[in-house]
Amino acid sequence: MNLPTSVEERVKSTEAEPKPSPQPFQLATEKLACSVEEIVYVGDREEAEIRPARHFGLKTILLNRAGVTQGTSADLVIRNLSEVLSVLEVG
Repeated sequence: MNLPTSVEERVKSTEAEPKPSPQPFQLATEKLACSVEEIVYVGDREEAEIRPARHFGLKTILLNRAGVTQGTSADLVIRNLSEVLSVLEVG
């Protein structure tokens, strides 16, 4: 994959309705000028982040420090944020 090692765009809580609204995800796609197929969302809350992101069409990674995979709709579960780069084959 040819992915950037850093991204400078952010969606601030004052710019969009709070999750689980799809508005933050829509705003992120606009700011990044990417399609939903090009974005991977990493979150640590199933109901407020992972499920809404998947419903919006994003690939998802659940950060679960206990490593629990049962009951998640995430595409992948990681235990530590440092795993993200290796999972995405970046840097």
